[in-house]
Amino acid sequence: MLPHRLAPLPTWRRPGSTRVRASQRGFTLVELLAVIAIVGVLAALAVAGYQRIIDRSKDEDTKQSLLGVATAVNAYYARTQGYLNCSKANDSYYPLKPNDRKHIFRNAGHSEHECWAYYGVDIGPTYMSFTVRAGTASETPPQPFVDKTLTWPTPTGPWFVLVGSTDHDKDGKLGLHMVSSFAPGEVMVENMGE
Repeated sequence: MLPHRLAPLPTWRRPGSTRVRASQRGFTLVELLAVIAIVGVLAALAVAGYQRIIDRSKDEDTKQSLLGVATAVNAYYARTQGYLNCSKANDSYYPLKPNDRKHIFRNAGHSEHECWAYYGVDIGPTYMSFTVRAGTASETPPQPFVDKTLTWPTPTGPWFVLVGSTDHDKDGKLGLHMVSSFAPGEVMVENMGE
């Protein structure tokens, strides 16, 4: 029998060879860039989703704060049969001018603090700044919204208009939430998503 002759080793298996088999090589630059791009897109989507959740949370917090103050205003009316006109104007914000941060409701340094203290509001930290305008049947309720004109019914007794203002994105355009004695329990909104 003739001795069996061995086939020569392929180039990639020879000792000292620098060529590596396809199954043993790493990623190419193009593959790495594709993975980085995909991860970047997924991260951007995650950040946008997270921001939407934060914005919804802030909106819900502002609504609950407004309803908490409205409850205190109505409780004051039940005790006294009247409302307090704590705000001199639609832009006389309590406890401070609207911004993008939570703040404590009570502000003893504010010129209108004593009036707000009569309402006995206890809502904790909030993103919202408030105005409350009140009057009697002979007085005309204010127009708190910028882009909406409200048609108030003719007052037949004491009334109040409570507006909560926010500026979550610091662009100077306020998000407004309003409750009034004309539509109890109804929250009117302007610039929702502010």
